[in-house]
Amino acid sequence: NPAGYAMMTGSVSAQINNTSFNDQRLQRSGDSVSSSQWGFAVSPEHWGFSIAYYSPQTESGTYVSPNTGDTVKSEVSLKELRFTVARAFFGDELSIGVAFEIAKAVRELDEAASNAFGSSVQLGALYRLPNHVLIGASFSPEVNVGPSGHPDSQTVIPGFNRAVIRPALATLGTGWIPNRFFKL
Repeated sequence: NPAGYAMMTGSVSAQINNTSFNDQRLQRSGDSVSSSQWGFAVSPEHWGFSIAYYSPQTESGTYVSPNTGDTVKSEVSLKELRFTVARAFFGDELSIGVAFEIAKAVRELDEAASNAFGSSVQLGALYRLPNHVLIGASFSPEVNVGPSGHPDSQTVIPGFNRAVIRPALATLGTGWIPNRFFKL
């Protein structure tokens, strides 16, 4: 929720993480499915600003072409660069935030790349209730990063250069922050 940056308990924060897992049902090649992100935020009084890189899921693997029989290494992912601004109002009881996103759809077969760019926004709001309880909502519209500007002329895996879609997402949640050391 982009509104959270204006209600952070610290004035400067940073985060880096990377998660990988193996699931033969998703990746028959045995390659891992990974997710990563990093970010930096500053929260001067009543405000919040951040820049973050987010790759929600990267799928890659080695496949055999049904047309040529050749082995090909592939990757499909959506990578996002987010710029967020948030502002708290009414004695920091209400926070409104917006994140501007640049999305890159990655579609790579060996050395050939059919990458494309798109943009989107994410909107959010948080309200502070008594006893350090927060209630929040956010919305992200669908992002559809179409095929690259060049037609897909490769024959190894026909139809590989398709749109990468992140579905619309609406969230509603609660949180509890009793002190600066604990968040739930």
